[in-house]
Amino acid sequence: MNIFIGCSSSNDIPKEYFDDCEVLLKEIMKGNNLVFGACNSGLMGLAYNTTLSSKGNITGICPEAYKDDFKTLKCDTEITTKSVSERTDSVILSSDALIFLPGGIGTIYELFTAIESKRCHEFDKPIVVYNSHGYFDKLLEFMSKVYNEKFSGFKDKRNYLVTDSIPLILYYINNYERIKKNEIKSGYSYEELNKMYKKPNGLSGTSDEIDPALMQFVRKEDGSNVLRKVKKM
Repeated sequence: MNIFIGCSSSNDIPKEYFDDCEVLLKEIMKGNNLVFGACNSGLMGLAYNTTLSSKGNITGICPEAYKDDFKTLKCDTEITTKSVSERTDSVILSSDALIFLPGGIGTIYELFTAIESKRCHEFDKPIVVYNSHGYFDKLLEFMSKVYNEKFSGFKDKRNYLVTDSIPLILYYINNYERIKKNEIKSGYSYEELNKMYKKPNGLSGTSDEIDPALMQFVRKEDGSNVLRKVKKM
């Protein structure tokens, strides 16, 4: 699987993000290939070196302004684009899944571009926001306001998964096609169906209790109805 890792290229971010994301990347990149922004520093450099160690293929994609960054990398494929927006399009085209770690303006731009493109049916691939140490909490708080005040439809939240659980990310990206079929069948998303009542998939045991982490995807008034649907499937 070709996995895009969108993240910071800064070496000056707090060490806690390096430590946490290293654990994630060592699991995610086992047997997978990396698509990234072609930079050997920060969390990008961590993703690059982790993939080198696991002997995965590496595709670097960067705009003309940063093409010299390839000189410090050993990419199997080098793609240079005329603009940042063209790079984002190339990232989506080259990837089977997109995972976003803590990052700056460039990462946020890529995240929202991917979400909007998926919302407009330009592609259908898993998008994951890895909320390491609550990094995205304030952004998610803002997005909740967007949904609650109906600037965007609530169903748009179902185009991406927000979690800090490595097993959940692995399950989501490896079972995405089946998950999408369940969404069509039930009218509810994977997050609603799988994480609320705990199936024996390595995440936890069976329970009738809705997982609190799931409630980001479910309106409070829908909770009991969602649970009944799950029990019928």
